[in-house]
Amino acid sequence: TLATGLAIAIAVAACLPALQRRPALRHWLWLLVLVKLITPPLIPLPILPSADAASSTELAPAAEELSISQAVALSAPIDAARADSDPVDFSPTEHAADPPVASPAQAPAAVAGSSGVDWLLFLPTALLLITVLLLTRSISQMIRLIRLLARCDNHDRRASGIAAREAAKMQLRREPTVALVSAHMTPLLLGRRGRPAIVLPTALVEQLDDEQLACVIRHELAHFVRRDHCANAIAFVVATLFWWHPVAWWARREMRLAQEACCDAMVVESAPQSRRCYAETLLHVIDFLGAQRSPLPDLAAGFGEARSLKRRFEMLANER
Repeated sequence: TLATGLAIAIAVAACLPALQRRPALRHWLWLLVLVKLITPPLIPLPILPSADAASSTELAPAAEELSISQAVALSAPIDAARADSDPVDFSPTEHAADPPVASPAQAPAAVAGSSGVDWLLFLPTALLLITVLLLTRSISQMIRLIRLLARCDNHDRRASGIAAREAAKMQLRREPTVALVSAHMTPLLLGRRGRPAIVLPTALVEQLDDEQLACVIRHELAHFVRRDHCANAIAFVVATLFWWHPVAWWARREMRLAQEACCDAMVVESAPQSRRCYAETLLHVIDFLGAQRSPLPDLAAGFGEARSLKRRFEMLANER
């Protein structure tokens, strides 16, 4: 509930111009929503009954029945004494009509049998099953990508030279690895063992000139500088655990859109004269991807999506 209220407040505040011009702040706010889902609440909300209240409510009828039976049991010796002193004879039919007295050991058993044991077993099983399916899907995507990288070309001098030059401009300690793959996919970054690995489709690299290719590589290196792959890993864990909560997917999507805007801003900031070239490169990459784009792995950082194109062009057109 607290995470949902926080997400709605951030979405309303994101409509303000002050927050629209600050994608890095939006990124941290949406990441805060994701982290809030897996942290204990700061303010307890009495929406659902507590475990003690629920147990006391369930055991109230049993306790009442138990007190009645104890009262009947205590009054039994008094009735027996009266029966010895009074010559009144009770017929067997009257004793047979009396209700059976429940023993104290039978009351908790009756309460346990009336509780929803089947639902308590079914719901966690269903939640766990869908979580395992999401994990299996993500692992299979990474396995396919690793197999694709094993067959890729890692010795393209043109792309490697541009990546080394851009990494030096961004003051990265380790030179990135550039892998050209034959698949029709978006450019993406994999941060493994502290060294960035940039994956580029071969067909796209052949269509771009050196300046446009430098813009694409600079964008992916900006993801590594910002540690967006780490934030995406946190978002993946939260979305896998809270797959049933729409706020988890909503915050994850908005966080990734803010990541792309931040990387666009870093590219333009590092080379202000390439603003027009970067806008043309962005449009070219989105047009290259089209409708045949393969899904982006959950732990990777890509080049952006077509649905955020308008917002990104507005930012590129704004010199502030």
